[in-house]
Amino acid sequence: MASGTLSRWAQAAVLGVGLPALLMAYLSGLDAGLAGVPGEDSCTRCHGGAGGPDVTGGVTVTFLGPPTFTPGLKQHLVVTVVDSGARRWGFQLTTRLASPSSAQAGKFTAGADGFTQLVCTQTNFRSQVFGDACATNGLPLQYIEQTQAGSRLGTTGAASFEFDWTPPDFTANNLVLYGAALAAPALPPWTPA
Repeated sequence: MASGTLSRWAQAAVLGVGLPALLMAYLSGLDAGLAGVPGEDSCTRCHGGAGGPDVTGGVTVTFLGPPTFTPGLKQHLVVTVVDSGARRWGFQLTTRLASPSSAQAGKFTAGADGFTQLVCTQTNFRSQVFGDACATNGLPLQYIEQTQAGSRLGTTGAASFEFDWTPPDFTANNLVLYGAALAAPALPPWTPA
């Protein structure tokens, strides 16, 4: 065999091993930093713009809990994404101090239904961890997002995600909730459009 043929075989082997890993990259979760915080990315990094003329839906965040904000008192949140043409759902949300927006404000707890999970990262986004490891890793930025099961392939009309948020123990002048949501056709999020 010529070395050129061997090289092509080697390339095919690498592609055969690497491509499934690439396709599975988002099964554990989205990258941290896609909630639209100033200086960070949003879902549009991979999924295009903020919608077009065919956008038929919207997103709401509802706080179910005490009628007033109390530092350190857990709040139950529901993110609802609505779109009449969608069959797959996603979101990512974080809370930050208004200034600086790089400072985390409070902590999330994933819902018991398995539709949400945590992802934590460093402020430089060089590494991230998912799930329960967020509580012990010391990474300062925290996001909550859908799991693969939470994307609910085939569900039409709307999808809701429930989880808890515990605000910081101190009184901050302003806190900001940043979030991005996606309602998509049946294609998995890792399939090129």
